[in-house]
Amino acid sequence: MGLLDLFRPAWKHSDMEIRMLAVKKLTDQKILKKVALKDSFDSVRLAAVKKITDEAVLKDVAFNDEYSYIRQAAVDKLTAQNIIIDIYRKSTPLSYERHRVIDLIDISAHQDIFADYALKCPVEIYYETAEQAKLGWARKRFDSDKIVRIIEQLTDIDSIVKISEHADCNAVRSAAANQLHKKNNL
Repeated sequence: MGLLDLFRPAWKHSDMEIRMLAVKKLTDQKILKKVALKDSFDSVRLAAVKKITDEAVLKDVAFNDEYSYIRQAAVDKLTAQNIIIDIYRKSTPLSYERHRVIDLIDISAHQDIFADYALKCPVEIYYETAEQAKLGWARKRFDSDKIVRIIEQLTDIDSIVKISEHADCNAVRSAAANQLHKKNNL
């Protein structure tokens, strides 16, 4: 403990463990925001993110934290559709954020987003251990079940036709063609 620590609030203490304890007790959203965006230790930032309720701050963390598992924690707390859609549109196709927020978007109101998602034949990103998540060492796999579920929920015929003709992979094109066949037989 440094001499200056005597005059600082606990959430600014030089000892990470003291900062962590302080964050667990904090309720002030402005202070939690400062910690979530600026603390030098990822575990302290994560603890702050878990307590934040301000969607704009969560969006900032979702876009800017250096560690994917902290970005994921922020994304998982989002509820505002406009922020969720913004994250989808601004994130890269293979990012965890894009794959997570697709599950949070209202498909009935945003058919275009789901069609875009299905067209790009996304892969699911997963981590086998917390350490791999912290380091960003992800494994990637195509999640065809997820895409089929999305296509089955699409009601916009033009989007389904576009997917059946232009999707990057056969499995998705086939699922879209099957959906068109079902719709034509109704």
